[in-house]
Amino acid sequence: MRACMGRCLPMFIRLVTATAAISTISSFSADAANSAVNDEVIVTATRVEQPHSRVIGATTIITREDIQQRQARSLHELLRGETGLSVVNQGGLGKLTNVYVRGADAEQVLVLIDGVRAGSATSGTMAFEYLPMEQIERIEIVRGPRSSLYGADAIGGVIQIFTRRERGASINVGAGSHETWDTHGALGLRGDAGWISASAGRLESDGFNSCRGAPFPPGGGCFTNEPDRDGFKRSSASLRGGYTVNDALEMTVSALHGSGDTYYDGDFGNRTEFTTRALTAGAQFRPNKALTVRLTGGETRDLQDNFYDSAAGSSSMGGFDTIKRSASLQSDWSMDAASIASIGVDYVDDRVTSNTAYEQTSRDNVGVFTQYQREIGAHQMLLSARHDDNEQFGGHETGSIGWRWTLSPAFAVHASFGTAFGAPTFNDLYYPDFSNPELEPEESRNIELGLSGRIQQTLWSLNAFQNSIDEQIVYDASISAPNNL
Repeated sequence: MRACMGRCLPMFIRLVTATAAISTISSFSADAANSAVNDEVIVTATRVEQPHSRVIGATTIITREDIQQRQARSLHELLRGETGLSVVNQGGLGKLTNVYVRGADAEQVLVLIDGVRAGSATSGTMAFEYLPMEQIERIEIVRGPRSSLYGADAIGGVIQIFTRRERGASINVGAGSHETWDTHGALGLRGDAGWISASAGRLESDGFNSCRGAPFPPGGGCFTNEPDRDGFKRSSASLRGGYTVNDALEMTVSALHGSGDTYYDGDFGNRTEFTTRALTAGAQFRPNKALTVRLTGGETRDLQDNFYDSAAGSSSMGGFDTIKRSASLQSDWSMDAASIASIGVDYVDDRVTSNTAYEQTSRDNVGVFTQYQREIGAHQMLLSARHDDNEQFGGHETGSIGWRWTLSPAFAVHASFGTAFGAPTFNDLYYPDFSNPELEPEESRNIELGLSGRIQQTLWSLNAFQNSIDEQIVYDASISAPNNL
């Protein structure tokens, strides 16, 4: 049901979040590592590898070790409590989960899997509830606008998920309440020039009753009465490998697959069969020490078939199958030891297959971006700009500027300004009798000031930001459709 749970229904949580985002959002946040950490390398913040402690802005890295220590069984459990993130889950494992970053809406958070865009083209959100935890190696969270690097939807921030890279062999079996069973196995092999890692798992739970039937809280608020157990089943697998052709050329591939069933309470649907998939391939070419060229391509899929199971049997309520195909070419030139310039082009093609009669079922976007980073003594500077040309709404420009002053290894100050935009989804534009084809993209302006540093092995930061959003897409009761505010 996620495919029609974005903007096509006037949900209370949607309107509350939109109101918070429309009003100029001002907040303070404190980022602190929960445990001793090394200076990890992060790539999502600038699309170039750099030490975590040198990033301009608020970022978090969740490693495989962190995932194991926290014993989280789902992404909503893992992400809940992270600074600046609000996680809403409607009933446990496999139930609708939305992630909000710094007050921005769920559709205004860009999600990447191994560098490739993911999520539903119809609802505009990522089905976090279906992603298998056992197949995740690390997660990088970047708060604040990144449209100048990634294009549409990176208003609140970017969350990038990297698939598992196993070393050796492992088998894990777990059991818990509600008849929950979790099994997972992984194997990693490495040769002189190549490596490969494969893993597979199965998670199933009888669950609990997701809704108690009363129309308003505290009774439950789901407008239905189905006193049953809402279970969840998911099978998953991942494959990742790499091969070093020579000193200048390296190639990688990865695949992630998850499929299963989830049950919930509803008058028009209470079971969803789902498939989530991500396929990526990349090559990195370094003809010399100063130049690096990266080519990445892939496809992500979000498939959901919805059913209503009654005493008379199971009836189909329709399905949504969205595919995102993307490709990216990026060149990074180290002009000297203190500066690096990047230029690149991105291509994204969204396609929708559904028994719902959308007026349009495909659109593409081409984005061209450039970035310049420089260090001058204790100061760092970052400039980036991007132009996107979308088949549906035309061209859009974004940019950002950042500065960081490292006073000592334990203390630094930074400031940044950036613009971003959010593209209307297929539901916003083309959902029958509940859409508005005249919608304009959302636009935002963000100002951030921050302090950060390192005490022994612990990174800390304190950030203040203000995010202003224009043309916010919200449900307009006067026209019974989404509209720009």
